[in-house]
Amino acid sequence: MKPVKHTPQQIFDAALSHGGNLAATARELGLSGRGVVYHRLHRHGLLQELRNLCGSPLSRPLDTRAYQSKKEKLEVRPTSSGLAIDYLGTRITTEQELLTDAKIDMELYEVERCVVNNWEVAGSKKNKDQDDSLWKTGLRQIKITLRRKKDDRVAAERLLQRIEEASPVMLPIKYPKSKKGTPRRALEISIMDPHYGMMCFQGDSDHSWDLEKCEQLCMWSVDTLLADAKKHGPFEEIVFPFGNDFLHHDNLEHTTTRGTNQPEGLSYLHVYERAIQLAVTMIERMAEVAPVKIIQVSGNHDQVTAFTLGHVLNAYYRNDPNVSVDVSPSPYKFWRFGTNLLGLDHGHHVKPPRLAALMAHECKDVWADTTFREWHLGDQHRKGSAKPITMEEQGVSVEYLPALTPPNAWHRLKAFNWQQRGAMAFVWDAEQGPKARLQVNLNSYTGRPTGE
Repeated sequence: MKPVKHTPQQIFDAALSHGGNLAATARELGLSGRGVVYHRLHRHGLLQELRNLCGSPLSRPLDTRAYQSKKEKLEVRPTSSGLAIDYLGTRITTEQELLTDAKIDMELYEVERCVVNNWEVAGSKKNKDQDDSLWKTGLRQIKITLRRKKDDRVAAERLLQRIEEASPVMLPIKYPKSKKGTPRRALEISIMDPHYGMMCFQGDSDHSWDLEKCEQLCMWSVDTLLADAKKHGPFEEIVFPFGNDFLHHDNLEHTTTRGTNQPEGLSYLHVYERAIQLAVTMIERMAEVAPVKIIQVSGNHDQVTAFTLGHVLNAYYRNDPNVSVDVSPSPYKFWRFGTNLLGLDHGHHVKPPRLAALMAHECKDVWADTTFREWHLGDQHRKGSAKPITMEEQGVSVEYLPALTPPNAWHRLKAFNWQQRGAMAFVWDAEQGPKARLQVNLNSYTGRPTGE
């Protein structure tokens, strides 16, 4: 079948319908790439008109730019995936200088490949004193290939930048300090597996669950654990593992990260916005008691979402000396307080017997200086250890912590229900190790806090 030929006007109309997005235009028309659309519009004088009508910085390609002199040559040209820059001369010496000189908007592009070559050129010239004289000069060639960032990534980066610029500037809070001779202590608050955004109803599920109930129980857990821990304080720090299936699904298609359907999931965008509000409310409550260290730990339901939420919190609290955020990309993270070393993972990546050696290798710089080493995991929606051998494997305890969320229809169908629901907090002493374990519980029959 012969390829369909499109007139310049047809290409222009398609590009206009996509808001000036040349990549989307190429996909619709079956062309090989955005560079083909760009060249055809540019050749027929329609490119500038398209820009004037659309004016979208997310879809507008840069002008090609080329100049040549006796000493140097610089050319910027579009490619199917972005831009290519070729430079030959002596004036520009580094990749960054070339990007600046070519006026590349690095908000829209990222460097895919860079090659720098240097060599000398020799020749001869006439001069009055000598018949011939030799000369040589150095030449430099720099080639940079730029990949166009996806529009959603550019939008996300711009959003984070705006959040950082608008983040509230906070003064350090004067927290109560430990008196001389009193122990140094820190508090860990672990709210595992809230599955915010899940909706289920009693009958096919053990208990009903929605956004409001999840918010109420998360805040009840934080308030109760802080109140119970007060007698063990004051605390130098509160560590808050954030993530661990904080959200029930990971995308607009209502699936987990690996694509498992979650039909109980509510509108992803609506849940995402409210999840930010809930996380900030929980953190603000903790920050009233002691400085808060947020450690982002992705779950198997929300690996991408928890990571992006961690970056939102990092941007929001960038001007708050009372809150710090660890949003490094590692799937598991570590926290040390005096003689205590804590490993944090959701629990679905690594089998428990491997965690002791993993901690020893990952934390070799502090391993010998710590005595009490533990892993706290989620995922299982129940408290305990996977096997007796992992209770203290090579001096490292491994423990799964309970979850707040009720067993939904799938759990009930598989009989993965009737586990004790709740949340936990741990008091860590810098010299004496673990001092207290605090737990709030939900009645498995009523779904309400025990004692009510």
